[in-house]
Amino acid sequence: MKHLLVDISGHGFGHLAQVAPTLNALDSREIDIHVTIRTALPENMLRSKISFKFDYVHMELDKGMIMNDAIGVNEQASYDWYQQFHDTYDQTLSEQTQLLKTLKPDLLFADIPYISLDAAHSLGIPSIALCSLNWADIFYNYCKHQAKSDIIYKQIVAAYNKADSFLQPTPSMDMPEVTNGKAIGPISQHGNQHRLSAYTQSTDLDKNREKFVLVSLGGIDMQLAIEILPEIENVNWIVPNTMTSSRKDIFPQSVFQIPYIDLVSSVDLILTKTGYGTMVEAVTHQIPVLCIERPDWPEESNLFSWCKKHGNFESVTRHQLTQKEFPERIKKLLNTSWDKPSIKANGAQQAADILYQYLV
Repeated sequence: MKHLLVDISGHGFGHLAQVAPTLNALDSREIDIHVTIRTALPENMLRSKISFKFDYVHMELDKGMIMNDAIGVNEQASYDWYQQFHDTYDQTLSEQTQLLKTLKPDLLFADIPYISLDAAHSLGIPSIALCSLNWADIFYNYCKHQAKSDIIYKQIVAAYNKADSFLQPTPSMDMPEVTNGKAIGPISQHGNQHRLSAYTQSTDLDKNREKFVLVSLGGIDMQLAIEILPEIENVNWIVPNTMTSSRKDIFPQSVFQIPYIDLVSSVDLILTKTGYGTMVEAVTHQIPVLCIERPDWPEESNLFSWCKKHGNFESVTRHQLTQKEFPERIKKLLNTSWDKPSIKANGAQQAADILYQYLV
C-alpha cells in the first residue's frame, strides 16, 4: 500500500478548500492508499470535508503571514517570525527530514508548506505542491524592505522549485520565480441547492423574506460589526455563529443544518473578503459576490479579474461598508441576472490525475 503524506497550511481555510476537493477526486478512483495529513487546522474540520480515511497529525509547518485580522497583515510580526524560522532553517530541515524517514511516504502533497518539500527532495521522495499563491512572493511583497528579506525569499523559492511540480489552480497569482509551475483549472467543491426558507420556519425570526445573503469571512477573525449589515426589504442575512443579533433579518449559520458548500450554492449573494476558496466557489455555483478588498494582498488582482470576467462580482473597501451606498450595492447584485457561461471546475480532477500517477 502506497503512503501519501499531505501537508496543509493552517493560514485560514483556503488551503483546505483546495486540498479537500483534490483528495476527494482521488478517492473517487477507489485507490488503496494510506493517507497521513499534517496541519494546524482542527481535525473535525478536515474529516467533515475529506472523504478519505486518514491519520491526523497536528503540526504547524508554516505561518503564512501573521494577521491583524482577516484583511490586515502585521508586517513586522510576520518578518520577525520568518527571520527566526530561517535563522534555524537548517536545523528545522534536519528535523523534518528525520520525520519523513519515519513516515516513509511514497509521495508528499503540500499546500503550501515549503520546509517539507525541501526535506522530501533531500531524501529523493517525490513531491507535488498545489496552491493559488506561494509564501515566497506573499512574504516579499510585505517585507522586501527588511534586512534579510532577499535571503529568506530565495530560500523559500528554492524549496518550492524542488517539488516535482507546483500546481497552480485558476486563477492563481503570478509566480515568475517558480520554475516548476503547472497551470490547472479552477478548484471548487460541489454543493447541492436547498430551499433555505424551509430552515427558518421553526425560528422566531422573519419568515417572509425571500432573499438570503451569506456573510463569509474565512478562517481568520475579522471584527465586523453586525450593525453595518443594512436592513433591506425582502433580504435575510446569514452570519457566522460568533456574530449575534436580536434582529429578525439575521440568522446564524447553525440554523441551516447543511454543509457549508451547500449553503454557498443556495444563497442569493455572498459578502466575503479576498480569498480563493469562497470567491471561486461562488462563481462556479453562479452566486453573485460582493468582496471586501484586502489592500496590497498580491493574489487579489488576478482573483478580481477572473471573478469579473466569469461572475457577477463587485468589490468594496472596508470603509465603504459603512457608507449609505452600501445597501444599494447589495440590491444591485441581488437584482442582476446571470448571463455568463458556467465554469467547469476541473482543477481538482486534474490535480488528482497527477497524484494518481505516483500512487499506482
